[in-house]
Amino acid sequence: MLYTWGMTSPQPLHTDKSRNSMIQLLSPALAAVMVVLGIINPDVVTVTMGVGLLAYVWFTRHARYEIFQDRLIIYYGTPRIKNVLLADIAEVRLIKAPIGGQDLVVTRKGRGVLVIRPRDAEAFAAALGEARGVSPVGQADSAKVEGQAERRPDALPSKRPRPRARRSRNRRS
Repeated sequence: MLYTWGMTSPQPLHTDKSRNSMIQLLSPALAAVMVVLGIINPDVVTVTMGVGLLAYVWFTRHARYEIFQDRLIIYYGTPRIKNVLLADIAEVRLIKAPIGGQDLVVTRKGRGVLVIRPRDAEAFAAALGEARGVSPVGQADSAKVEGQAERRPDALPSKRPRPRARRSRNRRS
C-alpha cells in the first residue's frame, strides 16, 4: 500500500473531475495564439504575456478533487496540489454559478473560502458531508467558525436611532 502525506486511507472515498466552463477552455487557446503570434512576428512582450497566461491557467485551474477520510485534495496543474483537512472545514454550501451549473463554497476555519466546481456538485457535497460526519449541505454544521456567536433565527439585531450631535447655542454663524 502506498501512503502519501500521512493519509489514513490509501483509496479515496469519492473522486470527481472539475467541470469546465467556456472561459476555462478559451483561456489556454488564447494564450497559445498569443505565443504563436509572438513567435511569428518577433515580439517578446506577446510571447511573455502568452506564456504568463498559460502558467496562470495551469496553476489556477482545478483538474480533479478527491475526498479521503481525513482530507479533501484539490489537484491543479501537475506540481500544485492543495490539501484541506476535513477538520478545518466549517461549512459547505451549494451555490448557483453565474455562468450556469452549481458550485460548492467550502468555508474553512480562519482561512477563508474555496470555490470548487465538481461535475456532480450535489453528489460531491453529499460525499464530503458524509466524510465529515455533519448535517446536510447548506445547513449550519456543528463545527462553527471560531469567533462567531450562536444566533437565534428570530432574533434580529436592534436598530436604535443614533443620537444627534447637539449644537451649541452660543455658536456664531
